[in-house]
Amino acid sequence: MIDQGEGDFFVRRDAAIKAWREWMPVRDPVDGDPLISYRSYDFGGLADLILLDTRLIGRDEQISYGRDLVYRSAPFNFTDPENPVMISDPEQVSALPEQAVKMIPLPFDMTGEDPKPITDYAAIKEIDPKNMPAGFAFLPDADAFRQHVLGNPERSMLGKTQENWLADQLQAAKAPWQILGQQLLMGKLVAPDLMDVADFTKPAAISEQQAQQFTGLAKMGLPLNLDAWDGYPAARERLFDEIRKNKSNAIVLAGDSIIAGLSIWPMRRAIPLRWNWRPRLYHRPALRNICRSRSRSWKTGF
Repeated sequence: MIDQGEGDFFVRRDAAIKAWREWMPVRDPVDGDPLISYRSYDFGGLADLILLDTRLIGRDEQISYGRDLVYRSAPFNFTDPENPVMISDPEQVSALPEQAVKMIPLPFDMTGEDPKPITDYAAIKEIDPKNMPAGFAFLPDADAFRQHVLGNPERSMLGKTQENWLADQLQAAKAPWQILGQQLLMGKLVAPDLMDVADFTKPAAISEQQAQQFTGLAKMGLPLNLDAWDGYPAARERLFDEIRKNKSNAIVLAGDSIIAGLSIWPMRRAIPLRWNWRPRLYHRPALRNICRSRSRSWKTGF
């Protein structure tokens, strides 16, 4: 997300790159372009160290649940603008002029045993999405979000130029190991269910409502962190395809997750395992500190 209150993003980016190159012991930029930081090294024939830029040069802006989440909707017939009516017959939708049909997010009455959609347009207009009445909610359409937003094949983490460069590096690699150093968690991460273990009577960095939202994401099979590779699944799969195609012995080093961890990926086509290691390099509150637990064993599990 770009916060315009902090000044122009690209001016701040260029100033940060200039300071980094002037003060850090790094090699001169490739072809004189200070923005290009991805590069590779040969470690005595034992490993190829391939360093990527997953932050600046090529990535599309990350999506967010607050801005981009798709909610369950239904088509409405606006032929009579004063009295729009929900359309339940798909054939009727195709028979109407395109400008007469609008998709409207449906609020749900959650007070019964099963969620009940509100389909009366006048009643829908009376509901303020920012101040929902008790017992009512808009329900995410996880499948539509996963397919059309999260899974958009055009979205890139590295950018086309860097993707092609990485493919060439993996194809040309001769060492037994290929170590990919980059900034973001590549393994899959879903939110834990905190509701049964967290003690919200104690001070914590997240509220009970936020914990409920995390739990809801997990139940829908959606990732916790859209800023990591989980938010770019098509781009991650393209990288995996290159690893499979070149039968690379890949180890991925990652940062940005605060806690230390290890992900093991089963890879198809006779390539059994790949590793994603994220070391903890500095101290900052991790999940077990953000949400206080009733159980010592829960903390131990982290």
